[in-house]
Amino acid sequence: MSEFFLYAGGLIIAGLSAVAIYLNWRLYQVKKQIKAREAEVERQRQLGRQHLNQSIQIICRALLDGQVEYAEASLRVSKLMDQLSVGGSARGGVYRVRQVR
Repeated sequence: MSEFFLYAGGLIIAGLSAVAIYLNWRLYQVKKQIKAREAEVERQRQLGRQHLNQSIQIICRALLDGQVEYAEASLRVSKLMDQLSVGGSARGGVYRVRQVR
């Protein structure tokens, strides 16, 4: 009789071990998927920032070439910098462009 309980206990432990291994494998898979998604989001964010930076450069070139007024350029660059979440100290460079010219 005690031999039966020994085998039954062993089977229960083996079954629980198999479930634990499966759950650990699934957790690994989910973490791997999350990392891949985060990497894709970061890549998309970087592409967006690059596009915004290029747009700011184009507006600044147009300003220096006299194609747009200062007011229009400052409004456009201000909105783009808001999207970039650029703080006030970095915005001082836009004002300096006008002073240099």
